[in-house]
Amino acid sequence: MLKTSVELEVASYMTDCAYRLRASSFMDLAQVMAMEGSESLGFGHDRLGRERKTWVLYRMQFKFLRPVVWKE
Repeated sequence: MLKTSVELEVASYMTDCAYRLRASSFMDLAQVMAMEGSESLGFGHDRLGRERKTWVLYRMQFKFLRPVVWKE
């Protein structure tokens, strides 16, 4: 299986008052990672658009081992 690596940094507007990453911001980052991964595997937005197809995230489950904080 091919893997894609995307380096992202948590900006201040993605955090709560304790500088922890908000769940909604994590979902935004997950969307960016999914887009980058699909592009690298050859079935990104441009190709699927030409074929009049799309991909849909049906379900997601995640568990944080520790809080993700600002500037990480």
